Amino acid sequence: MTPAVVLSLTLALVSSGFAATLKNNVLNDVLQQYLRQSGAANTERPTGRIIGGDRVIDRCVAPFNAMVALQLMPNNPDLKVTYCSGVMLSPDLIVTAGICLFPYLSFEGPVLTAVIGEKHFDFQDDSQVNVLVRNFKIHPTYDSVIGDNNIGLIKLDSPVTLNDCVQPIMRFVRDPTTCSSTLMNCTITGWGQSDENGDLTRNAKNPMYGMVRLVDENLSVLLSSKGTYTTPLRQNSLYAIAYPNSPLQACLLDWGGMVACNMNGDWMLRGVIGEHNCIPPGTSSGPIVITNLEKFASWINSCSADFNSAACQAYKLPQSA
Repeated sequence: MTPAVVLSLTLALVSSGFAATLKNNVLNDVLQQYLRQSGAANTERPTGRIIGGDRVIDRCVAPFNAMVALQLMPNNPDLKVTYCSGVMLSPDLIVTAGICLFPYLSFEGPVLTAVIGEKHFDFQDDSQVNVLVRNFKIHPTYDSVIGDNNIGLIKLDSPVTLNDCVQPIMRFVRDPTTCSSTLMNCTITGWGQSDENGDLTRNAKNPMYGMVRLVDENLSVLLSSKGTYTTPLRQNSLYAIAYPNSPLQACLLDWGGMVACNMNGDWMLRGVIGEHNCIPPGTSSGPIVITNLEKFASWINSCSADFNSAACQAYKLPQSA
């Protein structure tokens, strides 16, 4: 069972109206099946959220003020759930992982809402803005089975008002004076899908973050081709590696989380979390797979200029025979 199928089933369960009484063992069965079919030796349920990291305490500083939570039913405290993350590129454009949007191509679920500026899951924060999603597009070459080209864009129903806690992030600009194959000062963020008690229908109270080393494309491809890691590198992706002796992992439904690097004092968006690495949980199962936004610059620019243009192409489900 692919992550896209797991997410579709999760959204179906949440939208069915039983989220308030949904038992962990229901999602356990789904996730256990995913683990077995993915070849994991240890079939314990994966833990949600960035683990081995820290809580984001100040959401009103870069890069955290560009974080977006993709929520279902945000106005219902008993049913609301953040199932993926995103990053604000402009007042009305969000980038996320393609897997986060894929279920909505064939699944009539609850209205999807982008929540920006949220500091604490249980409260309506002063800086928090909830905006409905007007439209979304997944990259036309996205592969829902393999996970290649795992990126999507969200057009908000209306632009948000910017403030200290709600700011778009700068996109990555390569430094011509730097020849290093690894960016050292990078952070990953995510809301995850579990609180401290492991309830998959609830979220961590605060977004989480952790520092990683981000390997560039050429070295990532080399490491993958040599079998250095068991984690396969997807097309147009990079490896993010935790620091030595760090337990940091991205976990189930941290997809779409921000991967930002500090370049000469500026935080720049290098990618989004495309694939988690916490199977089996609590152990290192390889690097985190990051969608390399640099490879999609032309598509993002086209969609940013005109979301309805022919140049802003979108993935289409294969026609059934």
